[in-house]
Amino acid sequence: MTHSPRIRILMIITELDRGGAEQQFVQLAIGLLHKGWEVRVVCLGPRAELCDQLEEQGIVPRCLGARSVWSTLSVLKQLVENIRSFQPEIIQTYLFHANILGRLAAFRAGRSVVVCGLRVAERQAHWHGWVEWLTASLVTRWVCVSEGVRQHAAKNWKLDQTRLVVIPNGIDIDRWKNAIPFTRADLELPSDAIMLFSAGRLDVQKGMDILLDAFGKVALEWPRLHLVIAGEGPLRKELELHKGTQSPASGRVHFLGQRNDIPRLMASCDLFVLASRWEGMPNALLEAMATGKPCVATNVEGSSELLGHGQRGENSQRGWLVPVDDSLALAAAIDEALRSETRSTALANSAQAYIQKHLTTQATISAYDFLYRQLLEVSPPALSTSIN
Repeated sequence: MTHSPRIRILMIITELDRGGAEQQFVQLAIGLLHKGWEVRVVCLGPRAELCDQLEEQGIVPRCLGARSVWSTLSVLKQLVENIRSFQPEIIQTYLFHANILGRLAAFRAGRSVVVCGLRVAERQAHWHGWVEWLTASLVTRWVCVSEGVRQHAAKNWKLDQTRLVVIPNGIDIDRWKNAIPFTRADLELPSDAIMLFSAGRLDVQKGMDILLDAFGKVALEWPRLHLVIAGEGPLRKELELHKGTQSPASGRVHFLGQRNDIPRLMASCDLFVLASRWEGMPNALLEAMATGKPCVATNVEGSSELLGHGQRGENSQRGWLVPVDDSLALAAAIDEALRSETRSTALANSAQAYIQKHLTTQATISAYDFLYRQLLEVSPPALSTSIN
């Protein structure tokens, strides 16, 4: 019997902390391993939480320990050494720093098939787009997580559209729809509390200030409504002092910090809200939809594709969409979702069915597997071995 040799893929990521992109990366690495690929993972930063998850599946990540820009030359040298020793047929990079250093190392080591992930339509660090464009000749394909990111990269970064492909994030829907909710007492909420939930990094991108503004408005009409926010970030202290946390919402805004039980928190809420100013394909929204919760989100990259196009429910199939930075529209959509219980349930069911049909983890892994084999012009392995 003959067995086809396993195809080698080197996967490089900036860090392995528990973030949305990082968890998608880990899912992909494990999925490719199970599909028969020989997978090596390199993390530019120090060892972090998700390393354990990889090791449980037999993938031992090589963490290079970078903590600042001063580590760049050392990291680049180590990446070149990893590429030369492993000789991968495909190099897949995730997140900006890994994208740039990975392609430079691949060029230095003489490897040509480089696939880079574009995870967000960056609006703040504009120089990222300039560096992407400057080093574009070293990239075989960019994988964009949404059509919105693809359009952003083509229009604003002037990247070659023929090398931009879209593979959306996927999710293990059973993990989310079967999560056991907390009781209101577990969350230190009144027994009759209506729970509005949001999750994300507390920074400018996620628009938590707009959410607090909106909550301050809608709280007047809904005295049982509580806003629960999971996540950490540089703006936490500022947000805790935000006017939206004051009267009439005083005592009804709850900052939980970083949590590792998001499925249970998601299962506990009555309505999920995402107020981002820009995105790629927001994992938190994907998770809320998989849980079967009604959703209100701003009309940004990924969110508009997940929930359907339109403004505040008009022509929307799976949730409410509102303009960015518009707390009045956000408050109105929250109010409508809470009042329209029948419609909210119908949209939530439609959203969950959409995720189950189109955006599973296995669908994402299969799409990457197909892309890689297409680039290498390699057929999938046969289901049975042949006898010579």
